[in-house]
Amino acid sequence: MARIILFAPNVHIGGGLVLLLPIIDSLRGSNALMILDWRAKSHYRDIDKQLTMLVRPTIYSRLKAEFKLRRVSTDADIILCFHSLPPILTTKSNIYIYLHNKHFLFTPLWKHHATGAKVWLRILFEKIVLIIFYHRAKKIIVQTNSMKIIASTLFDNTVPIDVFPFAELNKSNIETSMKKNDFIYISHGSKHKNHSNLILAWVLLAKRGIYPRLTLTINETETNIMDLLYSSVAEFDVKIETIGYVNHSEIYKECSMSCALIFPSFTESFGLPLIEAYSVGLPIIAPELDYVRDVCRPVETFDPHSPISIMRAVLRFMDIKEELPKIGSPDEFVEYLRGDL
Repeated sequence: MARIILFAPNVHIGGGLVLLLPIIDSLRGSNALMILDWRAKSHYRDIDKQLTMLVRPTIYSRLKAEFKLRRVSTDADIILCFHSLPPILTTKSNIYIYLHNKHFLFTPLWKHHATGAKVWLRILFEKIVLIIFYHRAKKIIVQTNSMKIIASTLFDNTVPIDVFPFAELNKSNIETSMKKNDFIYISHGSKHKNHSNLILAWVLLAKRGIYPRLTLTINETETNIMDLLYSSVAEFDVKIETIGYVNHSEIYKECSMSCALIFPSFTESFGLPLIEAYSVGLPIIAPELDYVRDVCRPVETFDPHSPISIMRAVLRFMDIKEELPKIGSPDEFVEYLRGDL
């Protein structure tokens, strides 16, 4: 049986880490070698230290990991590149790239995908690494059909692209009947997660005298979002609370206290909270975008760029009907003008 070398030197937060941890558990006892991110060391339970290398977020440490990967790998090994990038140094092994970072498939955008020059340049550099070295891979694995379509436009057909989604899911449904008009958004505060338009939609609801409760899983340190939130609460009394980052083990508990997941993100590779909510029967309100329909069937959809569209989706879910405007005739319009004098 081929040995698997798990190469994940930059996976330490978010959905990537949530997917990585059960893979680590599945490889226990198989003599697999693991090269993992030092920043997530508190999440690694009972790993064999002799078979594990922890990589710090420095150029020296990353290069050291690359040289070790090159030194220890053989032509009988499988290297699973779980951080979406191939190794920079050549190896003898069979390389599989698990491409689960959608940002690498686009030119980084200031508006939605990066919070500053440093992040933008890092994403751009990593995309260049992917484009230059992807041909070393035996196979690229993605999570959804739409990711495969996008990836196929970036890579030539010399490297096959497979779709293989996986996740560790709760098998039991949750009870939501006692939590009417209570919404949750499970996400960190990156710019593309679109918290601003969600908060503005809640402001529009408050202006109509409608005050549904919304729970956000962001930290106080995310000042751009928090400033908008504080001003919205102070001026319009919107019912939004923040509970900080939620451990993956607590997500289902938080879902059980909500009647719907609302998920306004502009883009996702996989949308793990959508999958988890859908697996337990929690209604989902989300953008009419490919990444959503890849993994779930939302009960309501909206345009994520429009707070008005988000507000209307919430109103539909709450079964609050909006009155349509009366369409007048040209004669009535002329009479309106005269009557205004």
